[in-house]
Amino acid sequence: MSSAHPRLLDDPNLRRLLRMVLTHRRLLVFGLIATSVSAATEPLIARLAGVLTDQALFQKEFKAVIWMPIAFVGLFIVRGLAIFGGSYLLNRVSQAVLVDLRMAMFDRMLHWPTTTFENTPSAS
Repeated sequence: MSSAHPRLLDDPNLRRLLRMVLTHRRLLVFGLIATSVSAATEPLIARLAGVLTDQALFQKEFKAVIWMPIAFVGLFIVRGLAIFGGSYLLNRVSQAVLVDLRMAMFDRMLHWPTTTFENTPSAS
């Protein structure tokens, strides 16, 4: 990499933000696991469709006619729960980081000198 392009983690603001995200690592890990589960169901849908087509429609196996729709419903329930869980948990992480940022900003503003507020015009 050339010296004209700094490395991504050389930015102190990005490192600070990454530290804030990693304080919520448990939610982050579970959210990433749920997202991975939802991604892993993609090829299973195609595989089940192939089995349904081969066994139920072409080979006329009665068991496949019964079990394949149940497997599809079960797979879509797992997929839906994983998508919801991943989205929910990752949104919780992002909202928690926003709260942490706002609290840090408010805490910093509490320690500003009063002259800063007196000399800064209001938005009105």
